Amino acid sequence: MRTIPFKILKTIQSYNSGGEGVTVEEKDETIEISIRKQFDTPGYFMNVDKIVEEDHDNYSIYLHIIPPESDSILLQIITYKTIILEIAKKDLMDLRFYSFKVKDHMNLNLISGKGDIKEC
Repeated sequence: MRTIPFKILKTIQSYNSGGEGVTVEEKDETIEISIRKQFDTPGYFMNVDKIVEEDHDNYSIYLHIIPPESDSILLQIITYKTIILEIAKKDLMDLRFYSFKVKDHMNLNLISGKGDIKEC
């Protein structure tokens, strides 16, 4: 298992998103990964701890999710958090296909996404 370096480009909170998911977009030198997770209230914090290559073309993205304080007074409204990550293509080796699984700190699979790297 190998740890993959990444950069968090931004985090977005919204109230209408179309559901959870992982999207992968190819850029010239990088791959951008958007992770969208649904929460039942706006008080959650979400970050990425690490990205690990599990085997040749399968990667796990480990999220760190912090719930709001138990005595917080918050609206009960569906909220979506989106984290946009950037990974250099050179760090993914020279693969033409890859799969990302998003896991939480308890190692549970949350959502997953796949992508193809196309030759330029």
